[in-house]
Amino acid sequence: MTTVVDKKGIIEFQAFRGNNNEFIIKELVFLDLQTLVVFPFLFKPPFSFNKLTNKAKKTNKWLMRNFHHIEWCDGFTTYNSLESVMQHFCSEFTSIYTRGLEKCNWVQKYSPGQVYDITLNKNFQLGNHEQICILKKNKQHRTSQCALKNAYRLAAFLKPVAETSSGGSGGYIYQEVPQSWHEYYWSLW
Repeated sequence: MTTVVDKKGIIEFQAFRGNNNEFIIKELVFLDLQTLVVFPFLFKPPFSFNKLTNKAKKTNKWLMRNFHHIEWCDGFTTYNSLESVMQHFCSEFTSIYTRGLEKCNWVQKYSPGQVYDITLNKNFQLGNHEQICILKKNKQHRTSQCALKNAYRLAAFLKPVAETSSGGSGGYIYQEVPQSWHEYYWSLW
């Protein structure tokens, strides 16, 4: 008899918007909550910025300047691999945590498991290592909205609760992430 392992993970991303207001993923991070292994991706654009409508261009310029500070042309991974990356990693987790209902619904399209929208207190911080990002060496990005930083924040906010005596799966509660984990990624700078 095969035992199903309840594997939990975090998926966070930053995106631009397409002509139909759809997500155009730029920074995508998977974090395995059991192993604390992080899988980061920075996607190349799917097409030229000039193919966007004026409204989409204006929205995306605002996002770049004021929100995530990722340039349209930034990226390492080809955009046509996004779907296979999502399918692969989503199939690895039985439970996925992310922030925001729109993100949650987008991730759920790829996940055979359950995707949970977790609300964080806006004041919840990681302390000295708040400005970690190994994908984009742009100081403005590191101090703004960064998918990797948001994944760390979410992991720090969640802590496994022991399985209940009735055999049910436990939830997650707040716990600081071990300092050594932060130090490893901070040392990459």
